[in-house]
Amino acid sequence: MVDLGQTNHFRFRLGAAATGGGDEPDAGVDAGPDDPDAAPRPADTPGVTATVTRTDQWPTGYCADLVVTNTSAATVTWRVTVTVDGTINNAWNSQVTQAGNQATFTGAPYNATLAPGAVAEAGFCTML
Repeated sequence: MVDLGQTNHFRFRLGAAATGGGDEPDAGVDAGPDDPDAAPRPADTPGVTATVTRTDQWPTGYCADLVVTNTSAATVTWRVTVTVDGTINNAWNSQVTQAGNQATFTGAPYNATLAPGAVAEAGFCTML
């Protein structure tokens, strides 16, 4: 995970493997690492890269683009987790859950499945 406060642009790679037939677990709400009753958070999707670029910033928040690319040789259903400053108050082209400073993005129904080499574009805004 990368702290968005460190840079305005970053790229990270997750391991390389394909999903198994589309039976992805629901994202749910992660109660956080200190909750002993919390169910484990499903892992990020192997075989994808994600790039987050801040597109606008002001004293009380910012907006950013999220670009997810399938770098594996198989079709995947994408899921990525990033560290964000503030609270996400708007997101598009994705579904997002946030627990503290960890935001997990999954694809919207129309862009969740990525063929090899395919790209999904999404974005979000936060309040600090």
